[in-house]
Amino acid sequence: MMHDHRFLTVEDIDLMHLKNLGRFRQKLVKNRTRLKIQLTSYMDQVFPELQYFFKSGLHQKACYQLLKEAPTPDAIASMHMTHLSALLLKASHGHFKKEHAKALRVLARESVGSSDRSLSIQITHAIEQIELLDSQLKTVESEMQSIMLSLDSLIMTIPGIGFVNGGMILGEIGNIKRFSNASKVLAYAGLDPSVYQSGNFVAKRTRMSKRGSKPYVMH
Repeated sequence: MMHDHRFLTVEDIDLMHLKNLGRFRQKLVKNRTRLKIQLTSYMDQVFPELQYFFKSGLHQKACYQLLKEAPTPDAIASMHMTHLSALLLKASHGHFKKEHAKALRVLARESVGSSDRSLSIQITHAIEQIELLDSQLKTVESEMQSIMLSLDSLIMTIPGIGFVNGGMILGEIGNIKRFSNASKVLAYAGLDPSVYQSGNFVAKRTRMSKRGSKPYVMH
């Protein structure tokens, strides 16, 4: 019995790299999301009012820089005003000024939160882990972009497709030449509509198939 063998091309190898990088990126994003949820939970106990100070949310550089140095209301309230002002000004790229630092210190002094030492350790640890994951994601996405530039795929001409999501799609689909028609590509990606039929009844509503690599392609 004869088998249809072919040598791997540079493109095949690049696509395998994209697949591995894309799936690794998924894991990093999932871990980062879990840590952000944990951090929010910690802050609800330690300094619940802080979320109202950082109106765009706790998960920003200025907030992280503050909490790494002073993870509790007591620690923030005891900071020298000059140092607190400088920290916020630098971390926020000039957005938070001295009046904001004064308001934050008042907020910290009046907080109903608990200056729990064990939670403060968990807060700083969570932030360090989030920042590490951010750095790892940048490395992964930079490598995906580099591969996508070398592939010069037509997928990048589709509106809304960037280097990362385009790379994830190509990585999961692989060499598109192995599919004989477009419907097979869609089926592999889990994007083909599946119609429910029983006897003479055909469902008017369709849902997307759960086959193929949809969990990765659609993320």
